[in-house]
Amino acid sequence: MSGDVSNRKRLISITGGNLRNGHIYLSGHHDFFPKECYGQSGRAKGLGKPLILLPEGTDESIETDISTNGKNGKPRNFFRKRGWVKKFFKKYDIREGDVVAIEKVSKYKYRVYPFETKSIREGAFVPEHWPKPNPKKPSVIDLFAGCGGFSYGLKQAGFENLLAVEWDSSCYQTFKQNIGSRILHWAIQG
Repeated sequence: MSGDVSNRKRLISITGGNLRNGHIYLSGHHDFFPKECYGQSGRAKGLGKPLILLPEGTDESIETDISTNGKNGKPRNFFRKRGWVKKFFKKYDIREGDVVAIEKVSKYKYRVYPFETKSIREGAFVPEHWPKPNPKKPSVIDLFAGCGGFSYGLKQAGFENLLAVEWDSSCYQTFKQNIGSRILHWAIQG
């Protein structure tokens, strides 16, 4: 999918209200969803074209739309179906101030996952299943790895990738497939 990152992914900071009420605010992000996915205020009045939400870490897919306000016709600021949200928050220990990503997979399909959370920051570690690096090879770290062009060149020159970091999921997957599994899928922030 081409375009800038705002066309592929939106980052949403979680509030105390989100945690108490079990929803994710969509205010400021209505341009991210197709207009036909906005339904009427009540189900009986008419639903919008379904969006498929794929919350990471669950086997379920959520089929929902976004309702509009019955009085003024403006979009409501959360998905109509929200029963999955509290379970998602609990699974990832989402707290106020944490960031959740909504990533466009296709026109009507969106992946939802924790992007920046306190538990991720506190639990940053190199997974135990990673193979030990070869001490006889020079090693490199690739920050902002993208799909791995830099690491690939260094690999061809005899270096070993010690660690790479990439937040874009398609680049992350490409790196894993072509370079190796020593990559972390999260953002580098100051």
